[in-house]
Amino acid sequence: MFRIACFCCFVLLLHVTVSRAQNQPLRATNDPYVKNLRQLAEQTQNTTVKPKLKTQEVDISITTTKEDRDKKHEGQPFEAGEVVAIVGGQPILIGDMLLEINQLFDKHMPGANREIRNREMPNAVKALTQKYIDAKLLFIDVVRKLPEKANVDNIMEEAAKEFDTNALPKIMEKAGAKSPNEYDAALRSKGSSLRQMRENWSREQLVSYFVMQNLKYEKDITHEQLLKFYQDHLADYHEPSRARWEELMVRFDKYPTRDAAFQALVEMGNEVVYGAKLDAVAKRSSNGITAGEGGQHEWVTKGSIAFENLDQAIFSLPLNELSEMIETKLGVHIVRVLEREMEHNRPFTEVQSEIKETLVRENRSKAIEAHIAKLREEIPVEILR
Repeated sequence: MFRIACFCCFVLLLHVTVSRAQNQPLRATNDPYVKNLRQLAEQTQNTTVKPKLKTQEVDISITTTKEDRDKKHEGQPFEAGEVVAIVGGQPILIGDMLLEINQLFDKHMPGANREIRNREMPNAVKALTQKYIDAKLLFIDVVRKLPEKANVDNIMEEAAKEFDTNALPKIMEKAGAKSPNEYDAALRSKGSSLRQMRENWSREQLVSYFVMQNLKYEKDITHEQLLKFYQDHLADYHEPSRARWEELMVRFDKYPTRDAAFQALVEMGNEVVYGAKLDAVAKRSSNGITAGEGGQHEWVTKGSIAFENLDQAIFSLPLNELSEMIETKLGVHIVRVLEREMEHNRPFTEVQSEIKETLVRENRSKAIEAHIAKLREEIPVEILR
């Protein structure tokens, strides 16, 4: 008999990940979000699932063609309560997507005004619709396969308690929110709410638990499979040369003449030669971008430094020795390399556990995708926007 108490283990399970082309991160260009989002929307339209029958559970007209609906909605703003799609009789609303849509806009179009966001909203909706349809398909499938005596409302209530007890504190800490009310206000400013997040999380946990319990995929990876993957993807395990270094620097634009700039750097270098700590000298006198941190630079890879002569010095100087003065178009530098690693391939023994996780994850993703494809054939879907 299914027991509600077993739901406490859901927190330990991974969320179901549906990897689809239209849900990949967008790359930034001059107008990146608009361009990529439109491309994703077109891809989504090309893979739209056609319903096998009309659903009667929701009181909304679905008899018009998609072209008629697009023409009807052209130029009209979206409302949170507007139905985007109907999956097995259950609606997907614009409001279900608003948090993720606003996060996409904030990431890829920061500072865009309301007019621009409204203009690009159809592209965002079309890019995300299939993802939400697939999630709804999985939820409907889980609910219809629950044991006869299981009560979905009770299960969701238990999940909500787990969310408040275990998940919410971590989410709030990551978001920098001091209280649930403060976090709820932040969510509402993005078109969502704490209640909606709690419900979404609970559904995801329910789906994750039952899908992962019943999904069949290969988990035992042989040594030969691991080694073959490593050899086929050797470039992924290549580590370029890298170095950690510190500098004293003067900018030409901070001094009246070039000679004055050189003289200032000579004096700083002499202080270090005669026993002063470089970080103290840097904090007091250097003009470098990390002067406030004592001139310290974290790991950089070979070829990543903008100035070729500076890059060459960092990857050829003996460790812990001050360089000669190195001139760039910005100014003059003295550097000291603290640590350096030469390029190499990470050994197989170091990465085999990582490779196994990758292969198991790939097998799981393929199984989930195949399961969703089967559900698309079984459960009617109607896209309205």
